[in-house]
Amino acid sequence: PVPQLVIIGGAVGIGLNPFVIGILAGLASTIGDSVGYFVGLGGGKIITRFKKIKIPKEAVKLKKFMNKRGFWVILLVGLAPLPFDLFGIASGLADYDLRKFLLASLISKIGGSLLAAYGVFYGIDIIKGLG
Repeated sequence: PVPQLVIIGGAVGIGLNPFVIGILAGLASTIGDSVGYFVGLGGGKIITRFKKIKIPKEAVKLKKFMNKRGFWVILLVGLAPLPFDLFGIASGLADYDLRKFLLASLISKIGGSLLAAYGVFYGIDIIKGLG
C-alpha cells in the first residue's frame, strides 16, 4: 500500500483538480476503513463463538467508550494522515454503530484529503514563486 498523501500529491502535482482528488481520496479511504471495521466486527464474533472465551474487561470498556465518544474520536483520528485500519478494527470489535462509523470516517477522510490536496496545490505555487 502506498501512503495516501503520496497519491494525492502526485495527482495534484500532475495538474488534476484538487477538489475532485480530495473527494475521491476521502471516499476511497473510507471504503478502506470499512474493511478494517468488518474485520474487527467479524473477528470478535468468531473468537467469542468458537473459542467460548469470556470477553475481557478491556473489550467491555472499549465498547462503553466508543458508544459514548466514538464519533468524535473517529473524526479526530481520521483527520490525521495515519493508517486508520487499527482504529477501524477496534471500532468493529467494539460493535460500534456502522452508520456512525461510516459518517465520521467519511467526514474526516474527505476533510483531511481536501486539506492535503489543497496544501499540495498551493504549496506548488509557493515553491514556483520562490524560484
